[in-house]
Amino acid sequence: MAKALAEMEDAVYWQGLLAKMDPLAVSGDDGALLVSPDEALEESHRHFSHLMSIYPLGILDIEGTERERRIIDASLEQMDALGTKYWCGYSFSWMACMRARVGQADKALQNLTDYLDCTTRNGFHVNGPQTREELSSYKMRAFTLEGNFAASQAVHEMILQSWGGKIRIFPSVPWNWNDVSFKHLRVEGGFIVDAIMEDGKTIKVNIEATTDQILRLKYPFGKEDYESNIPLERISSGELQCQMKKDQIIRLNIKGK
Repeated sequence: MAKALAEMEDAVYWQGLLAKMDPLAVSGDDGALLVSPDEALEESHRHFSHLMSIYPLGILDIEGTERERRIIDASLEQMDALGTKYWCGYSFSWMACMRARVGQADKALQNLTDYLDCTTRNGFHVNGPQTREELSSYKMRAFTLEGNFAASQAVHEMILQSWGGKIRIFPSVPWNWNDVSFKHLRVEGGFIVDAIMEDGKTIKVNIEATTDQILRLKYPFGKEDYESNIPLERISSGELQCQMKKDQIIRLNIKGK
């Protein structure tokens, strides 16, 4: 953040602290993340603090190295094996965010569906399952807002992501969400994004810049060619780039749409 704010002295300070931190503790060379260097997660638990490097911090991501991807896969496979016996409501919405971030769209949707059983008819999140006792042994009805917030964020992660300086449109949409659209969602850098998906294909994207900056957009149209009101450079890594001015709007669509 300091670098983004051009506070370079602060950026150097924080980067120096980061360099002093120990590497992430994992099982073996590329196994599941550990709770601490000498302790593995061995039972179901409502908190996923040892997975914060995957989400929300994004220190590990699916566009990183092969080793990073193996660690992510091993960590989530371990969570599947341990099950949800000691999860509470916000555990399901937190995991939905994490699954969406790593592209496991259908599992993210299942986590959200399970989360709904931890809410009352008025939408309050009360942590304990209401009708499906097999979900969890957690019986309290403690009302906590973070479950609702995380559930909303999970939907956001499914339809729009912006980490690593790059915008991703519909990055983790479940197989049965064929027609999806959103308007005026903000991403990192202050861009404002609209997008439309029809029959499982992204067909239109509008992006407004709120400050002068470089736009980096993961190519959103699959194998289809596109049209744009402003020229963009297509990079070999599968992204579009251009320099945008404040209040400028880029309008992109599949050719012919």
